[in-house]
Amino acid sequence: MMLLGLMLHSAVFTATYAPIRTDLGEDLLYLIYDFIHTFRMPAFMFISGFFSALIFTKYGARTLLGNRTKRVLLPLLIFWPLVTIAFQLVFALATGGSVVPAEQNFVEFYHLWFLAYLVYLNLIAVLLVKMLPWIF
Repeated sequence: MMLLGLMLHSAVFTATYAPIRTDLGEDLLYLIYDFIHTFRMPAFMFISGFFSALIFTKYGARTLLGNRTKRVLLPLLIFWPLVTIAFQLVFALATGGSVVPAEQNFVEFYHLWFLAYLVYLNLIAVLLVKMLPWIF
């Protein structure tokens, strides 16, 4: 899936920024992007859910949350400011000096959105599993 991600992003970059472009070539590259994108991220989320369930079943909620904090939340917190700064620099260069409003940057994860979703999904899953026996 990670290698397909390289192919997917290469196709979009080439279709967008190639010096010589044709409509057929551009359409083909976007078709490759759409095809890979329809199953790559759902597969990634499914695999992550499988391993989260495995850790939860084998070791419990505390170990799962500790593992996901170390492997998902910590990289998100470390790289979120770096990606935001990089996005600001690229946006400023592309637009001649203007920047994205600060309030948009505060909530935008840019290319790290999947890490934020994994944090949300793991928290929701643990809360549901812990609360369902209490409710019923």
